[in-house]
Amino acid sequence: MNSYAKKSSIAIAITTTIGINTGIMPSPVSAATLADGYYDMVINNTPYSVGSGFDFGSDGAWNSSFTTGPVLPSGVTSQSLYDDTIASPANGKYAGVPNDGVSGTIGIQVIGGAITGTGKFEFDTISNTVGGEFVEYGSSSGFTGNIDAAGNISLTPTGTLGTFGSFAALVDERWNVDDFNGFTGSIPNAPNSNTAWDTFTTGSSTNAAVTINGAAYDGTTAILVKTGIFGTDWGGFFGAQYIEVWNVSFVQAPVPAVPIPAAVWLFGSGLLGLVGVARHKKR
Repeated sequence: MNSYAKKSSIAIAITTTIGINTGIMPSPVSAATLADGYYDMVINNTPYSVGSGFDFGSDGAWNSSFTTGPVLPSGVTSQSLYDDTIASPANGKYAGVPNDGVSGTIGIQVIGGAITGTGKFEFDTISNTVGGEFVEYGSSSGFTGNIDAAGNISLTPTGTLGTFGSFAALVDERWNVDDFNGFTGSIPNAPNSNTAWDTFTTGSSTNAAVTINGAAYDGTTAILVKTGIFGTDWGGFFGAQYIEVWNVSFVQAPVPAVPIPAAVWLFGSGLLGLVGVARHKKR
């Protein structure tokens, strides 16, 4: 472990213990794996060029995108992830930050390769899907996952909800939970008891229509992929297959401020000692 990593680990340990925000400013992460600490997982925009449109990539080198179809689109605006300027949220729901230059930012903490969410979940609206605007929202607090020494990542976004802007009834639904028993022909069978959220991976992910490959974290970016089937909460969309791809960068984030218990303030500031002196003088 280099001296910077040691200092970072010590600072985080102290901060976690006494609840003081160290004010560490964001800085790029360059190691092939993630040292212990807090990070913003930034969802990068899908590259765009005049004439060829959005570049979704090929052969596993995908850029950020989402589709409810069997394959990812190419050269079109539909289902690309990019920084939006939407002022009126779909069905009153919105999680993004317009004009911030990225498609989303998700807060995580890494300890010994284990990943947990810290609550931050900013995700821009996805335009022009088959259901109109598609919005993901919620908190990353339920997120769990891991990253190994080779940069392979598994991440389960437990608790995220969604809505299609064209369907007022589809609000606060668990869109990425596959509670189904397969298909009879093209019709999904009755649901089962599965309540697990679909997991992102830098490896391979497969639904009934396609297999898509991600890419391990290389010190700069990672490609997280997730395939699945819309669950029973989604009415006529039940059984529709989706593909989601996040092209992400990891940026070291400030340590979240933690409230300091009253007892710590009293002992740490010497207030208890002053109270004791005052009582002694009264006697």
